[in-house]
This record gives sequence, C-alpha cells and structure tokens, in this order.
Amino acid sequence: MALHHVYGDFAFVLQMTENGAGDVEASGLPGQHFLTMIDIGSSTCEMFSGRGCMSESQNPPKLPGLRYFSKGGFLSELGDIHGIAKSSVCRVLEKTTDAIVKSYVLIRFPTPDKHAKLAEDFFHICGFPKVVGCIDCTLIPIQRPALDEAVYVCRKGFHAINVQAVCDAQLRFTNIIVQWPGSTHDSHIFNNCNLKRHLGDGKYDIWLLGDSGYACRPYLLTPVNNPANEKEEKYNRCHIGTRNSVERSFGLCKSRFRCLHKSTGCLLFSPQKSIKIITACFQLHNLPILLRLPEGGQQSC
Repeated sequence: MALHHVYGDFAFVLQMTENGAGDVEASGLPGQHFLTMIDIGSSTCEMFSGRGCMSESQNPPKLPGLRYFSKGGFLSELGDIHGIAKSSVCRVLEKTTDAIVKSYVLIRFPTPDKHAKLAEDFFHICGFPKVVGCIDCTLIPIQRPALDEAVYVCRKGFHAINVQAVCDAQLRFTNIIVQWPGSTHDSHIFNNCNLKRHLGDGKYDIWLLGDSGYACRPYLLTPVNNPANEKEEKYNRCHIGTRNSVERSFGLCKSRFRCLHKSTGCLLFSPQKSIKIITACFQLHNLPILLRLPEGGQQSC
C-alpha cells in the first residue's frame, strides 16, 4: 500500500527518517532527537506483541498514529488497515501522541536575535514593519464531553477546543495555547497567557498583528474600525494582507492533519486527549517547514 495513500502529506517525512538521520540533521533539526520523537513504532509494537500487532517488517512506516493524524476517521478502520486490534490502535496512538507532545521543541517563540529576520520576512508581504508574528484562534471540533458540556459549545454551535496560535511569515507556528473550551473568547485566552506578559514587559520593539477580536496594545496591532481617510485604509489593507498568514497556517495545518478538520467529523476523545492530539498535530505541522518540503506533499526533483 502506498505510503502517501495511508499517511498523506507526512509520508515522505517518514521515508526520509527511514533513510537515516543525515537528511534530517541537514535541515537544522537534530536528527537523533527527531528519531527519538517520531520513530517509536518499534517500541510500541514490542509492547503489544502477541496482541494482534504487526511486526516491524510487516509495518515499515511504524506509526499508525500518523495515519490518524493525517486522515482522521475511526480507530477500527485504522486497525483494519494495519491489521491490528482497535485496542492496540488506541494504545499506539496514545504513545505516539505523548512522545510528540513531551518533546515540545518544534514550537518556540523567537528569541531577540531572530526578530530582525522575522520582521524582514513579514515586510516583504505588504510592507508592514517590525512584525514578528500574527495571532488568531481556531476551533477544533471534538465530541460532546461528559463533564461541563455547555462550556465547550462554540459560537458556531458545535463542541470544540479554542486554540490560540502565533505564526511567522513561513506559516510556522511559534506559539500555541491549547487548553480552552470552545466558548472562550479569543481575547480572554490572550489576556491569560504567558505571551502577553512576555510582550507586555516592553523590552522588545516588535509587533504582533491580530484581528478586531483583540484589544489594540503597543505590542498587538489590530485593524482600524471605520477608517476615515486614505492612510487608515492603506493601514488596514497592509494589516489584513500580512495577518492573512495565520489564517493560511491554520488552513495548511488542517489540510495536512485532517483529524482536526470538521469535514472528518470531530476528535472522538475526551477534551484532555483531544488537547494532546491537537498539540501533536500543530508540532508536526512545523516539521515539513523546517525540512523545507513543498506544501503539496511531494519532494521537489
């Protein structure tokens, strides 16, 4: 069975891993750490030997969890594809998710020495200076929770986790907050996160761009409501054109990891497990960007 059919856009990353750590290290990502985070399939299969789990030779890609991230759907279907029991799929998925989440090295807010390069990248989009990130929230659908069900109902009428993220001009996430239920307002999430306190110290002459759902601050610029002159209209055009990066990041992430997209239904887990899966997918979203792989899922010739 073709890797891309089973694992989607992440298939060629697995192939690169199978070829060794050299290609990974060449990208700037520590190869040994990458293998430790991703290549855990053999250990999980050893745990479930004798319980219907494939051997490593039968299952070269090693990570059924990646198939769930990439395609979503039902765990029983995933078990049929890999020839393992649904209960084994659950345990493998949990191990895979925990390993990725605990690594937590693929998403980091830029240090001051990187601010100039980030600002230059954003400036090339629409001429907006001193911008190091664009911030917004997105709703990830989950199944109806057993506890506190009402707080997870978002403004669109379904149960969700409201995820805040900051991205750079390369569509790479540099900060995420994955813990708030769907009914939480975007501004409340930002007001209660460490990033606000970090930027509020006033040590850095940088800006984030956000939509009108946020309050305008010295470090967070929002659009002008009801622009009264040409300068304000130009500001809004540049602001919207630059801030569009975060919308594209969300779209690209959900297209790579269909388990996050409402077209596949929802995450059929508790909020706590859903939060881990969302975090893992957002981390893995950065990996093809770090490896400079094309968005379409095919390596350039």
